[in-house]
Amino acid sequence: MIKYWNNLEINLLRKNYKLSWNRLFELFPNRNKVSLTLKLSRLNLKRGFGDRKGSKNSNYIDGRTNNKYYCIDCNKEISRQSAVYGQARCKNCSTKNDWQTSKKFKSRDFSLENHPNWQGGISFEPYPIGWTDTLKESIRQRDNHICQNPECNMTQEENKRALDVHHTDYDKSNLNTGNLISLCHSCHTKTNFNRNYWYAYYKYIIKEQYE
Repeated sequence: MIKYWNNLEINLLRKNYKLSWNRLFELFPNRNKVSLTLKLSRLNLKRGFGDRKGSKNSNYIDGRTNNKYYCIDCNKEISRQSAVYGQARCKNCSTKNDWQTSKKFKSRDFSLENHPNWQGGISFEPYPIGWTDTLKESIRQRDNHICQNPECNMTQEENKRALDVHHTDYDKSNLNTGNLISLCHSCHTKTNFNRNYWYAYYKYIIKEQYE
């Protein structure tokens, strides 16, 4: 079930957003960290923990920290969603790996199967009957007409067109609402490159926000 924010919750968050995560979870028992982080971003509220690092932080426990994940190629620290749901590589290495494992070019003809993003012609496949304007609009309403990339959060009005509805697994026939997400045109275009990375990225967001 989608957990919409009401005005009471928003005002409470504005007054207490600098509290520790534990205190925020007590104030918002029905919200998880992703939901709170997304709302803080949309409200342009920066928590700023510069003065509460280490033992000064209310979450400090004997110096222990959350598990860290590292790229299997360059050893750069990566996010949990990339490690668990993706290739366990950073964005740059994931892109490089996709390129190296794709079909090598014999010429500079970038048409059809000669293009690095060629997926066997699936873009030419028709959408199923259930792919309707009503379904797409229901996804936009679920996402409050805001691009669901936390680093973007562009509104539909700012996008100057209806938000795109993206299939996170790139399967046109999969119309499960847990596979669909609203993106602005720019963020949707980016998903045509480095597909494994974006699949893991948006799958994680949907899982944390709506499941």
